[in-house]
Amino acid sequence: MKLYKHTWMLGLALAALTWSSCKKDGNPNNLPSVSPEAYAGKIDGFNSSDEIFPTNLVAYWTFDGNKNEKVSGTAATSSLNDSYADNGVKGQALNLNGGYVYYASTLNAFKTAALKSFTISLWAQILNNGSKKTMLFQ
Repeated sequence: MKLYKHTWMLGLALAALTWSSCKKDGNPNNLPSVSPEAYAGKIDGFNSSDEIFPTNLVAYWTFDGNKNEKVSGTAATSSLNDSYADNGVKGQALNLNGGYVYYASTLNAFKTAALKSFTISLWAQILNNGSKKTMLFQ
């Protein structure tokens, strides 16, 4: 019984020593310090997402004042109930109120043998809170 108590106390002391010796550091990978002013208005050091692998970019829409696709300059074939919101995080944003923007010929850029897989990335703020079905792609 005495040996059991000593073993239990030794284990408890070792656990307390282990937990108390852990150093909490906000920089566990020892990354160099960065000035926040150098990144003002940027996301991970980029001004906009079209700066990330620009040679691989197939299509890019800014929706800053127009609906033209930026890489090819393709204009929307048709649109309905669309407007621009000036309160976007960066620049303007497209506002769809039960509407759509349709590009009939832009998908031709995706029909190449070299483009077997791709990523679609977007920021969307859906305001209907589930009261209606919301479709982003078709």
